[in-house]
This record gives sequence, structure tokens and C-alpha cells, in this order.
Amino acid sequence: TWKNERITHAYEASRQPEILLDLGQKAVSLRALEYPPVRLTGTFLTGREYHLGGRYLKGKQGYSLLSPLRAKDGRIILV
Repeated sequence: TWKNERITHAYEASRQPEILLDLGQKAVSLRALEYPPVRLTGTFLTGREYHLGGRYLKGKQGYSLLSPLRAKDGRIILV
């Protein structure tokens, strides 16, 4: 089924080598950006987290926490 294919794709993509992500690149395949391991170096901007509500996990309501990280080049990326 489609769900099993999606799970298989996510698992296989997560087992690939880390990618170098160039955010300034104009043409990026979104499919290539699904689930790859990445490495990001920078500093978390504590106190500026964003709580994304309305999330459910195993039947319990909660939220996702998005934390801004300032990369070495100055860009801010939500993690």
C-alpha cells in the first residue's frame, strides 16, 4: 500500500550519507530533501522557540517544538 511505500522510502532515505545542503541553490528536488541525514553547526537561540500545537502521538495531544538555530554564516534555520 502507499503507506508502506512511504515508510520504506523514509527508512531508505534516512540510511543514506549526509547531504550538503546549499540553501542558495535555485533548483532543488524536493524528493531528494525528504528524510536525509544532515549536519548543521551553529548556536540555538534559546528563549525564541516556537510551540506548534495540535499534534497527536499515540493518542495523546501535544505540540512540536521548533528551535531557531543561527548557522555559522548568520542564517537562522528552524530545527
